[in-house]
Amino acid sequence: MSLNSTLRDVCSLFGVAFHRMRRDIDLPGSPERCLARTAIEDERGEVFVLERLPIIGRRRREGVARTLFELHRGGMEQVAAPLRSRSGEFATQAMEYCWRLTPFVRGVPLPQPDYVFEEARGHALAAFMLRLDHPDTPAPADPPDLPWRLDAFADDLRAKLAVREPSVLSRIRPALDALTPFLAEYASLPTTLRHGDLHPGNVIWDEAGGIRAVIDWEFCGARPRLYDLAVCLGCLGFEDPRALARGASSAMLGDLLAAGYLVEDEGPLLFNLTLALRLGWLAEWLRGGERGLLQQELDYLDLLLRLRPRLEAHWARGGKGG
Repeated sequence: MSLNSTLRDVCSLFGVAFHRMRRDIDLPGSPERCLARTAIEDERGEVFVLERLPIIGRRRREGVARTLFELHRGGMEQVAAPLRSRSGEFATQAMEYCWRLTPFVRGVPLPQPDYVFEEARGHALAAFMLRLDHPDTPAPADPPDLPWRLDAFADDLRAKLAVREPSVLSRIRPALDALTPFLAEYASLPTTLRHGDLHPGNVIWDEAGGIRAVIDWEFCGARPRLYDLAVCLGCLGFEDPRALARGASSAMLGDLLAAGYLVEDEGPLLFNLTLALRLGWLAEWLRGGERGLLQQELDYLDLLLRLRPRLEAHWARGGKGG
């Protein structure tokens, strides 16, 4: 069976009449989260993103897709809703794979690295967090919840590094020690639905620095309230450490403090969550053999620890002063 025949058959499962592949379109997001991604155009000229996924984990993917559908139906236009198949599924099984079809949202590239100092992006990110946190946001009947705990992850990382990468463990031991009290209480933190990987690279932007869509929801689920904010701050600072207290981060923090999303005494909590979540990135660099990024991450963890008092105070004030 030819590739076009396969694509035609798969698209028909979602009621879409395949016309052609769009190899000219660069798809944003993280391609490693699926086996393959293809931009396709239907007979009406509409463009979609077709993802081929392993069958393992299909239940989780179906839950994520249903969450996105409910969020979009509830008025969150910045969430692209996947299509439902003729059988009523969003992640449907065919030809030994799982498939998902989502409308393509066109955007403009991030102007790296200067985007971290653009306040408009911080305001846009804050507005999205507030919308997701709004009481009117529909809570899916069965929200997906990845069985992943940050405290358990840190313990597992420590054990694996002790055997495989003792020099890396030695470098991050100050961070692990500093996080010990926080991680001991992590399981007791109240949780709510969060994106789970919210950073500028998982956003489709417009020309003015506004958000057209937020993508890559694979890690969404029940998370501590400040989880998405911590992910975003950590990624902005990794791009340029000066961005921890300037530009997009300050605009984002100011809006969230003004709206009550962030409370003035939560600087230490936000810092601990930000620091702890960088361990996930460190593990990612190790898995991918990205030794350059691993070294950058180790230096970044050291820098965060040195800046801790200043960052806690600055973030607690909503990015003002300090």
